[in-house]
Amino acid sequence: MTEPDLLDPPVSALRPTPHEHAWTTDSIHRVVAGWVLYVRCGCGARRVDTRAAPDAPPVAASRTVPARWAPSTT
Repeated sequence: MTEPDLLDPPVSALRPTPHEHAWTTDSIHRVVAGWVLYVRCGCGARRVDTRAAPDAPPVAASRTVPARWAPSTT
């Protein structure tokens, strides 16, 4: 490896391995338009979802926040 290779790693080295997120609900809140769900994946990523009715599937209301940018819960 040459010195420039060490200083400029490939972008793929900076990204987490892609995977299918397994979302679990941290909290759910009733709002006028239905429900807001704060969800988290086992990898630490977080997202905000909305649900219009109790039997409706959740819809992503935000982008996925990677674990390295998500606030700590400890």
